Amino acid sequence: MSNDNRIEHDPLCPVDVPADRYYGAQTARALKNFPISGIPIKNMPFVIQALAHVKMAAAQANCEDHLLPTEKRDVIVRACQEVLAGKHDDEFLRRRIPRWGGHVHQYDHERGVGEPCERTPRRSAGRGAPCAPE
Repeated sequence: MSNDNRIEHDPLCPVDVPADRYYGAQTARALKNFPISGIPIKNMPFVIQALAHVKMAAAQANCEDHLLPTEKRDVIVRACQEVLAGKHDDEFLRRRIPRWGGHVHQYDHERGVGEPCERTPRRSAGRGAPCAPE
């Protein structure tokens, strides 16, 4: 991992994020401020894989219903397949929150699937809007 950082913005304030990571300001802030359980979600690959399957199915269903262009479906499916293959395991860093807070893991999955499918030669990690199938 590089020592270079980029500045990400959200409603609270700008925050430094490692330049080679896909996650944004909210995840960087959560990693710093909320070490709830000390167990990163990447230690539960079945959760990450389940969310990838759901996103892939949603992309395919939305494409069949003409709500999502074929090209966008294809990049979402490719990104989900990369997640399922474990290619982006190191992007799921938030700590597991016992009994509540599933939405934060859903958000991380948005970035973990969305950012890889937004990659182009002109974009680096963390740049560009997530490409999510919902």
